[in-house]
Amino acid sequence: MADGAGQVRSRWEYDVTPGADGNPVVGLPSSSTTVHDGLEYTTRVDAYDEALRPTSSTVVLPDGLDVLTGLAGREFTTTVEYRIDGSVRLSAAQNLMCGCAGQSVKEVVRATDRCCALTRPTATLDRRQGMV
Repeated sequence: MADGAGQVRSRWEYDVTPGADGNPVVGLPSSSTTVHDGLEYTTRVDAYDEALRPTSSTVVLPDGLDVLTGLAGREFTTTVEYRIDGSVRLSAAQNLMCGCAGQSVKEVVRATDRCCALTRPTATLDRRQGMV
């Protein structure tokens, strides 16, 4: 999607994420990228389960964000376990959860919120822990 000046602001990719059988799941999102101030923020779905629910997603942040100085990497993966009783267990990347270079976890999470709605499992975990 482009703005009125023709600059790309966002893009999506579909049909490449593997499902439970290892084959690409057709018709579901594989990644979304948002461009903000010339920097690309990408969220990708790494895997879907038998019920076509995402079980792993990764946020890829751009270089050049001062708030992220000192982090071990620019990719942060959240895994989701859907339990039979309807509850959900989330596991977020440890290097995101512990903060970095004098910045609070709240500031780091705000930076990742620019990505897209697919980052919501991480945001939900943070709210539950009182970080956002």
